[in-house]
Amino acid sequence: IAQPRDVSLRLPGGQQILLPADRVSFRQRDGMLVGVHIQPSGGAGEHPEAVARTRALLEANRLLDPALAHPLQAWGPDAAAPQTARITIREVDVDVALAPAPRAGWQATLDFAPRACEMPAGLDGDPEACLQATPTSTIVAGG
Repeated sequence: IAQPRDVSLRLPGGQQILLPADRVSFRQRDGMLVGVHIQPSGGAGEHPEAVARTRALLEANRLLDPALAHPLQAWGPDAAAPQTARITIREVDVDVALAPAPRAGWQATLDFAPRACEMPAGLDGDPEACLQATPTSTIVAGG
C-alpha cells in the first residue's frame, strides 16, 4: 500500500502502536498476519532529522527503551550502509532501520514480526501471539 495512512497495530499483550506511514506491506502465512513493514510518513531527509523523527515515533509508541536508544545514539551520517537496531517486545521482533535513499536523504523503516505466530486459531495456534491490525479511517487490514 503506497498511500499515506495511519497504521494501528496491537502487539501480543495488548500494547497499541499507531504509526503514520507512507508505505505499508503485510506478510501473511496460513491466513495469519506474521509481519508488517512500515515506512513512516515524512519521507527521507537529512540524517539528524531522520534519526530525530524515528526516535520521536518510537518514544510516542513506548518502544524506545535503553537497549534501542543506545544504538540510535551511535548512528552517524557518515555510514554508507543502512543502520539497524532490533528489540523484542512481548515476543515481537521490532527492527528499526535508517538507510540512505538515492537523491532523497535518509529513510526510516520499521518491521514487526511476532516470534510465536505460526498457526491459525483453531489449529492449536495462539491468535494472541500474532499481530493484530486494527481498521481505522485510513487503513483496513486483515489479521
